[in-house]
Amino acid sequence: LYVKNEKHFHTLFYLIIKLSGLQIGAEIHTQQGRADAVLETKEKVIIFELKLNENPKIALDQIKQKKYYQLYQDRNLPIYLVGINFNGEQ
Repeated sequence: LYVKNEKHFHTLFYLIIKLSGLQIGAEIHTQQGRADAVLETKEKVIIFELKLNENPKIALDQIKQKKYYQLYQDRNLPIYLVGINFNGEQ
């Protein structure tokens, strides 16, 4: 079943990471919005913003503008920001 909407790709991304055995959270609430996914390990925090048929820079800019990283700054770990675009036609 193939549904061409952003939620479909969010779900696939989340399931792939989760089934690989990593701890990932989805739709993490912050004061300015919701991060699509956050992967936390003992060594780092990776914040993901996912888009469909957009530009990955738009996703990365959203993480920065809405300051999704602030929630994790007290952990004293490196924080990586990742913008991902899914091409719904390919």
